[in-house]
Amino acid sequence: MNLLFEKEVAELNQRGIGIAELTPDEIAELVHACDRMQNPYRDANLEAVGMPVVLSDGTTLFNLTIGATVWLDEYAGKWWSAKSKSYFWAMVYALANGRNRDAFTTLTDRDMAKSAIMKMALNTHVTEEELLQGIERAVHKRETGTGKHLQGTGQGSDWGEILRTLEATTGIPCEHWVWNRSADWCVQTYHRQNQFAEAMKGRSLPRMKDELDAATNNLAQVRFSILHRLGRDAQ
Repeated sequence: MNLLFEKEVAELNQRGIGIAELTPDEIAELVHACDRMQNPYRDANLEAVGMPVVLSDGTTLFNLTIGATVWLDEYAGKWWSAKSKSYFWAMVYALANGRNRDAFTTLTDRDMAKSAIMKMALNTHVTEEELLQGIERAVHKRETGTGKHLQGTGQGSDWGEILRTLEATTGIPCEHWVWNRSADWCVQTYHRQNQFAEAMKGRSLPRMKDELDAATNNLAQVRFSILHRLGRDAQ
């Protein structure tokens, strides 16, 4: 048993809340939040060395690259509703193939995209629960606090500005940033480059939040949600 989870349960008990009062979803969320606190850098470290989340059937899921993100925004997102099964599988396709530019070259046509996505879906042999957990890990987001339009969230991001800056300041070709790194990684690097540039001018920017900040905030949110549902948040 995760010691942090036991500590959280003990603190709830002190507020008069027994574990039996929690819903199965709340228990799962609390366990996940505590696990995340135990090793907040796990998924970021996998991303840093280019390792995907690997499911039991061998399906590999990377965090979304800029190339995959733009394809989802400009094509899949316009063909299918964000809540539809078609878009869900388009997301899985983008996660699985986001580092392979050739996997998207013909997918500007809806029928060809649907055929490629269906072929991948038929060859994915995992439970829905495992797939959802894999997706959640693969698309982990860092809370950068740098503004919605530059957080790698898809529509509203000025990828052109980010890519031009990264290429100019690092000397690494644009294609590397589009296909070999996640959109989130690129945004983080972009802001760190800006921080460095400001530091060279003798100015400083607020510290960027990292995975530990995000894990701490996530646990606090789960805890607050439980207390609020049971009417104990004001105590």
